[in-house]
Amino acid sequence: MRIEEIPNVQLVLSRIQEIENRFVKEAPTQSK
Repeated sequence: MRIEEIPNVQLVLSRIQEIENRFVKEAPTQSK
C-alpha cells in the first residue's frame, strides 16, 4: 500500500502543514 493512495493521510498531511504554518507565524523560528 502506498501512502498516496490513502486520502485520509493526504488530509492529515495538509492539516499538519496548515498547523505548522500557523505555528511558525505565531511563534519565532527558534526550534529550527
